[in-house]
Amino acid sequence: MLTGKNGSDATPLFNHPGLLSDYFCSAYLYYSQTSNWVVEADAVMGYLVCALDTRDYNAWLENDWLPALRQRYAQQLTCNSQFESFLLELIHQRPPLPTWVDDYPAHLHIDLLPEVQGQGYGRLLINTLLESLREQAVSGVHLGVGKANPKAIMFYKAMGFELIEEDQYALLLGQRC
Repeated sequence: MLTGKNGSDATPLFNHPGLLSDYFCSAYLYYSQTSNWVVEADAVMGYLVCALDTRDYNAWLENDWLPALRQRYAQQLTCNSQFESFLLELIHQRPPLPTWVDDYPAHLHIDLLPEVQGQGYGRLLINTLLESLREQAVSGVHLGVGKANPKAIMFYKAMGFELIEEDQYALLLGQRC
């Protein structure tokens, strides 16, 4: 929650605080334990989770993860923000995958608490992931980042990610492995 609003605290945006982690983090830990890493000091200070095959992940999500979330988070729940409403919609109605997913089949989510940002952990996590993807012959990886998060956008571009697509709120960036 502390980085869920374009790198800042998303707590006020959510009437259902578990929704953000249930959708963007926890599912990956159940899906695969082989492509997830954490930054730990006295506690977990950040993480990177990745699905090596977005098509396979989405099929698993639909069959194994989302049914329980759909019961837990009914579509008519009261939401505190447009972002929370958007996540509820994603849980209940999944959009089709874009064709560019074939070129960038893996996808990732990364979050670092402010206390460890700017200390090289993000670079270390991304580089560790990219090395792992190359070893597994994965052709590319993509991620989404909010347009209102210029610090993250600059970081990803410095890491070699390039624009694939954009919408009103987010950029979709990719990198070939």
